[in-house]
Amino acid sequence: MTRHRAERLLSEVMELKLGESTASDAQQLVDRYGGSKQQGNDSVCSGGDCLFFAIPVTNRITESLLRAGWVIGRTTGVWHNLCDDLLPWRAMGVGVHAKGGRIVRIGINLETRRKDGFLLEGTTVFVPSLPEVFEPLRPGYHPGRFHITTPGGGAGVSAMITPRASCEDRGRAFDLNLQCISSIHGCTELREIMPSVWTDHEDFLRLHTLDQAP
Repeated sequence: MTRHRAERLLSEVMELKLGESTASDAQQLVDRYGGSKQQGNDSVCSGGDCLFFAIPVTNRITESLLRAGWVIGRTTGVWHNLCDDLLPWRAMGVGVHAKGGRIVRIGINLETRRKDGFLLEGTTVFVPSLPEVFEPLRPGYHPGRFHITTPGGGAGVSAMITPRASCEDRGRAFDLNLQCISSIHGCTELREIMPSVWTDHEDFLRLHTLDQAP
């Protein structure tokens, strides 16, 4: 059920267009899938005409089973990260920023934790343009990796796309492995979270290595 719900949500999010789709479109997603709306007040958008829509996807049964395993492991001394009992084990979230009634940014986050508490994360961000510090692999598309420094540690792979991205790169950026949140086992390797983006990032690193070779 979690996977099918996440698939439907992703397919609808992919249809949204920055600067054209409206806050009403985002509200309809919240109405269909659950979530919340609040006044926008962050680095992306703040002010009276800014709204932020959050749509989480989790499975209560899966979370309960994994949390029970964590409690048992903690009492037997197998795990030691005390922050683990405060965080979800399998989750996906969609965040939509709207300004002046139009959608200006879309973010998707996929999270899965291993038994040792290590967090694996996949992130797709749809923005009007790439920041200057992010060099594109192809027009409108930047694959990347990042480290997570919260207790327990973690690592992530990310895709940043703009309306300039090709249909193929847009599809690769939205290629999130939903098996990571829909199963008890989850995923154990970072490359599993966003396989297409992982491959593209490896290609990106190889190209830079060749460019810097003497």
